[in-house]
Amino acid sequence: MNLLSEILLSSIVRKWLLCNSYRRVNHRRVSIWQSWKIFTRFKREVNVCGSIWISHHLRPLQLSTFSNALTSSKGNS
Repeated sequence: MNLLSEILLSSIVRKWLLCNSYRRVNHRRVSIWQSWKIFTRFKREVNVCGSIWISHHLRPLQLSTFSNALTSSKGNS
């Protein structure tokens, strides 16, 4: 993954972990260990899907840039 996606995901994960550490689940606090177990599972999924997730959120910008590049290159040829 590129640097931008790493920064975005790490900040999201930090917030997510912090919230989960203190969230009440079934009227009891989630321990740090439980949060870590959830986080490691989440991180594996992020490694697989992170690029897709980032591209989904940045897609409108990328698509417009890409289509502009396509139309300008077609006009030149």
